[in-house]
Amino acid sequence: YDTPGMLWPKIAHPEDGLMLAASHAVGVNAYIDEEVATWLAGFLLAHYPALLSARYGFAVDALDAPGVLEAVAKK
Repeated sequence: YDTPGMLWPKIAHPEDGLMLAASHAVGVNAYIDEEVATWLAGFLLAHYPALLSARYGFAVDALDAPGVLEAVAKK
């Protein structure tokens, strides 16, 4: 059944909660924006560095998650 708006009361794995927050599946009162943004930048850097570089036009070799956020903000 499709039950929009209904989630388990407790998310067992923190990374699952971050993924839900990054995809806007949970309300903004349930997470801290900066934590989700930093986690998402790190996830994208670890899994899709070439796509990040192609999309934003900067080298990702020496960047960490906060560095990615700064580079995207400058772009």
